[in-house]
Amino acid sequence: MSVVALAVLACATIATGFQVFQVVAAWRFLRRARRFSRGGTLPPVTVLKPLKGPGVELYENLASFCRQSYPSYQIVFGVEDPHDPAVAVVQRLRREFPERDIVLAVGVGRGTNRKVANLEHMMPHARHDVLVMSDSDIRVRPDYLRTMVGPLADPAVGLTTCLYRGRGNFGLPSIIESLFINTDFVPNALVAQWVQPFRYAFGASIAVRREALERIGGFAAIADYLADDYQLGRRVADAGYGLVLLPYVVETVLDSVTLRDVWRHQVRWADGGWCGADACCESAGMVAWSPSGASRRRFRCSRASGRSCAPREADRTPVPASRRTPTSDRNIRHETRAAPGPDRSDSPHRCTGTYHPGTTDPGELGAV
Repeated sequence: MSVVALAVLACATIATGFQVFQVVAAWRFLRRARRFSRGGTLPPVTVLKPLKGPGVELYENLASFCRQSYPSYQIVFGVEDPHDPAVAVVQRLRREFPERDIVLAVGVGRGTNRKVANLEHMMPHARHDVLVMSDSDIRVRPDYLRTMVGPLADPAVGLTTCLYRGRGNFGLPSIIESLFINTDFVPNALVAQWVQPFRYAFGASIAVRREALERIGGFAAIADYLADDYQLGRRVADAGYGLVLLPYVVETVLDSVTLRDVWRHQVRWADGGWCGADACCESAGMVAWSPSGASRRRFRCSRASGRSCAPREADRTPVPASRRTPTSDRNIRHETRAAPGPDRSDSPHRCTGTYHPGTTDPGELGAV
């Protein structure tokens, strides 16, 4: 047998062995996961949904959260810009699901990770002690909240998360990206939770106790990290809480139209994973690019930043004062809050009038 044939046979043997290992890991995960029940106490929940732009099938994605088979929950949507196209989608949801407690928070918090800064700004409007977070491109089934919240009935569990699968809508590029997720990410995630302690979360879907989040310093503590989901899970685990990876899969609606989009997403996820790891700042000169829509922000790791990936000062984008106002658009009544202090003693001001997307500064409504 030639050297080439031996090399091919060796590679095929290794690949087959790893695939068998992945199958065993999946079987083990599903067998062990049966103990997590969906029953028990179902506390009130706040769903946090940061939004930016019109998205792909955004209404259908968000509407799936309004169709939950759950007794009591609130949905807080957050946008930075009152003129964001997502605002019209939220207004449509209000009209079509009047029975739901829907809040729209307009403004931005502090942090170089704009998603986390949005979440921080939304927190003063969250009324419940169980928080569920997911991206705007996620679509779920009606049993989603029951599944995510069920294990939190155990006081030792501080966070739950689940896997996700990709669904491509735009031809070959989005199909390729869905294959990356469904045949690479999912099996590897199941192997990883077998061979090492589960101490991270998947940003597509996370449920966390408010007390656990506050114990690690809130969203502000991870606002300068690219891999915020990894940091959130690791810090909750370090605080002494258990983490649960659930045998549940949500769907992410992919927006890749070209192969360049696919490549951009892969680079973003690779940089985020590395920059969020403990070894991030051991290479002081490393630069990570974080694509966000049409814009990109340049991050540089430094040893002085304590494993945080902070942007260079020259790359910081000033936030207009009008966009820093924590404002909530809720039908006729509006709520504005000052930035919450450590004692959470901040109280809302009731504002009169109706906020319209054309208003330059929602905070100009005035408190009474």
